[in-house]
Amino acid sequence: MKETIFRERDIRGSYPDEINEEVFKKIGNAFAQLSEKDIIVACDARNESISLMNAFANGALEAEKTVMNIGTVPQACAINWTAVQQMELAYITGSHLPKGRNGVKFFHHNGKIYNKEDVEKISGLVKSGKYFSGLKATQVREEIQNVYDIYKKSITEKVKSDAKKKTKILIDCGNGVNGLVARDVFTQAGFDVDVIFENPDGNFPNRGPDPRTDPLDELKKSVGKYEFGIAYDADGDRFFVMSQDGKMLTTEQIVYVLLSGLNQDGDVVVNVECGRAINSVSEKFGRKIITVKVGQYSMEEAVIKNDAIFGIESSHHSFVPFVSKFSDTIATSMVFSKAVEDSGKSLKDLIRDVPVYPATKKYYDCPDEKKFEVMESLKNKISSRYANVSTIDGIRVDLDSGFVLIRPSQTEGIIRMNVEADDEPTLKRLEEEFSSIVEN
Repeated sequence: MKETIFRERDIRGSYPDEINEEVFKKIGNAFAQLSEKDIIVACDARNESISLMNAFANGALEAEKTVMNIGTVPQACAINWTAVQQMELAYITGSHLPKGRNGVKFFHHNGKIYNKEDVEKISGLVKSGKYFSGLKATQVREEIQNVYDIYKKSITEKVKSDAKKKTKILIDCGNGVNGLVARDVFTQAGFDVDVIFENPDGNFPNRGPDPRTDPLDELKKSVGKYEFGIAYDADGDRFFVMSQDGKMLTTEQIVYVLLSGLNQDGDVVVNVECGRAINSVSEKFGRKIITVKVGQYSMEEAVIKNDAIFGIESSHHSFVPFVSKFSDTIATSMVFSKAVEDSGKSLKDLIRDVPVYPATKKYYDCPDEKKFEVMESLKNKISSRYANVSTIDGIRVDLDSGFVLIRPSQTEGIIRMNVEADDEPTLKRLEEEFSSIVEN
């Protein structure tokens, strides 16, 4: 197997050449050897996910761990069930990646995602070849309705639509797993929703798994009849909001709306990819902004450590702890919906004062085995040329007229460059200036 399948906080690769059932049986065995508790396995709706999940479970069973198989469920449901059962979770998913790629994420019995050191222990044991084959343990199949009912109750007890005039919302599940519960959870909480592309389908016949890279044509065509639209990625751990005029809200606009509807004390956690408009939002609500590395673990850890009111990444992993004790985009998108409804304003009016700066993203193909060496070279070159360089995560250069962030993907063989500027001419100049450095 390729060592590059072992990422900083999960395992990812193309199926079946990089990851396959044989590889996942070994990973499941290593995971079970290291786990002090029994194991839950679950998966997204990709075509090969069930087969990979079963192979993973077989490896864990041979390591003498009881395995509870809950099958194809949204990630948030699986994590919630993990916390209820106090077991460890392996969630087989390709997340937002294109069809043909898959992987696995790991979660502790309290619902927290594994950190870098946790994943390194698993990868180290797999690479060592130490496969434990003992008395095969028991596999339990949980009634899926129990998983759904307990999850729905945990959310709808804390977020309810009680406005007399309901806000009409369109949800695009993109044939991902959130289609299994989104309509029910929103409806039980009293919201008025319609749902498109609701049925999970690993072929993704209607749009791509990642709302950021897909034009979302159907949502864009239909959202004018609604106050706004919500789009989830394939495993439901990222959410995006589209306004009535077909524009995707920025992270900073989402933060603004969330804060407008929350009375609880606490700061806000964001990652280094967030733009400068976050400063305006901070000033408006008198909230401190805590900036962390990109990654769900970093965001969740900072929210807990700082007793923050919520955390959100630019990729829109999100964590609202007073609703859900782990990252959960259905919970966050419901809190967002309630904030809009309770404001008595249209979403357009609500976000009017949040500045939106010209911005662009560029992607550079770079083999996994080379990208960190490339980043080290870039760090030396850029640090010698520019002031105000942060290396908390990748390389961020803050300038009077904008900022540039260059960082390697943890899930793909690419290097990303984000550029934001005061105006379009400056954006173009910064993009050309830093593109030249990266390309060289």
